[in-house]
Amino acid sequence: MCAPPSVQRPQRRSYWPTVFAEAREIQGEWVRVVKVFGKSTAQQLASDIRNAHRREADKFRVTGVVDGEIWDAQWGTVNGQEKGRYSLWIRLVSTTESRQKLVTQMLEDDIW
Repeated sequence: MCAPPSVQRPQRRSYWPTVFAEAREIQGEWVRVVKVFGKSTAQQLASDIRNAHRREADKFRVTGVVDGEIWDAQWGTVNGQEKGRYSLWIRLVSTTESRQKLVTQMLEDDIW
């Protein structure tokens, strides 16, 4: 018996790091992800992105999220979009640095 030929497949590259990098440039603004998804995929992606800050960095379910970042995500339809296909919007809410500035400001203002 012969062994099957070894096929060297090119490494898959996720497009998510690029999407998150673009959204970081305009922190706080909603960015629509170019791809469209089925309903359950859009729902799951939105949930994973919103909850990424609760996971350990090596267990993030979406590539491109940086430890310490808090993201918001929404899914829905757009006028003229194919039935059964859904869009996803993301926005960077805060980073460790901006969160630390907020905490420092709150302590200085004696809000806590």
